[in-house]
Amino acid sequence: MKNQIKSLLILITLIFITTTGYGQVSLPEPMQPLSVLLGTWTGSGYQSQGQNNRIDFKQTEEVTTQLGGKLLVFHGTGVTGDQESPGFEAFGVMTYDEASGEVYLHAWTKDGRYTKADVEISEGHFKWAFDVPNGGRVRYTTTFDENHWQESGEYSPDNGSNWYPFLEMELTR
Repeated sequence: MKNQIKSLLILITLIFITTTGYGQVSLPEPMQPLSVLLGTWTGSGYQSQGQNNRIDFKQTEEVTTQLGGKLLVFHGTGVTGDQESPGFEAFGVMTYDEASGEVYLHAWTKDGRYTKADVEISEGHFKWAFDVPNGGRVRYTTTFDENHWQESGEYSPDNGSNWYPFLEMELTR
């Protein structure tokens, strides 16, 4: 009987632990405005590769947290035309560095590219940017609310004096 009661108490405790806080996210303070992005997003967009080369795509973004909210994880996949498997895939991990007070996005693509990007966050908006190895700078600007995510990508060959759009994407839940 004691073992049954003990087992029941352990079961109740486990149920309480696993259900308490479910869905609650405790991102670091500078990343709090991004908690609305958690979940699955789908939509479409286009990428320009040169003046007359536009590629339309369908995109899915999965946004989750890891390590109790210390990491904000983005997993994006894109398909073009009638593809069934992703032609594009990227994985990003956003972190807050307490020592420097900065937020960074570490991003990898399935074709082996990696970057560590600077991040600016405000309510309903975030921007991430990085230097391109062969020169210039790329920045992505995202505006969002609970049900809409709009993102644009731009390239600057002269480190920010002139910007040229190359990507537009719109997602919904």
